[in-house]
Amino acid sequence: LEFRRVLFRSVKEVKLSPKIGDNDYKTKLNKAIQFMKEGKRVKFTLVFRGREMATKHEVGRELFDRINESLSEFGSNLASEQESKMGQFWSKVYYLKNVK
Repeated sequence: LEFRRVLFRSVKEVKLSPKIGDNDYKTKLNKAIQFMKEGKRVKFTLVFRGREMATKHEVGRELFDRINESLSEFGSNLASEQESKMGQFWSKVYYLKNVK
């Protein structure tokens, strides 16, 4: 019998609001980068409330572009899963390939 080693990597979630301040954004991003360097997957979730839902697509796209730009330091080692839009939540999972 052949036994395969299964590596379970946990997913850490970082919740963001569309009106997040610069310092709060940097703090959450640094924590997410720390998790990714530990080999964990990080799920960024944007939470829209009330009237924020009207501009969900524009603001959400801008915020995810900002996240992509901030994580560009990892280059081709960064991978992401397809984003999920469900009601007031918009989320996307990022992780690093080849983390030891």
